[in-house]
Amino acid sequence: MSPQRRVHPTWRQLRIADAREIASIFRVGRRLKTQDLTVIYRSTHTPYTRFGVLVGRRLGAAVVRNRVKRRCREIVRQPEMQRGPYDILILPRATAAPLPSPALRKRLCVLLDQLASPR
Repeated sequence: MSPQRRVHPTWRQLRIADAREIASIFRVGRRLKTQDLTVIYRSTHTPYTRFGVLVGRRLGAAVVRNRVKRRCREIVRQPEMQRGPYDILILPRATAAPLPSPALRKRLCVLLDQLASPR
């Protein structure tokens, strides 16, 4: 009898990219906000947390928007960012763009820790 292998999801499985799914999360999701980030989340049936990063044009030029998206994606790729069966959308605000990555990570962790705590 072989021991059960733990299947780790790939980055593609952890990503929310479908427009219908994003619209659904916006409709039924709950929101957590700080001055730099907004997180919209809902419970789901998957055994892992899936993330999506949405950045509007108000954040700045394309270079700035893409940099913020890359930094957010890299932060949530880390295994310790898994919070359970949730779909989570991250919406950075303009004040998040100049933040260094460790500060952005800390602020995102604060929001995600609130997600796990009961209201």
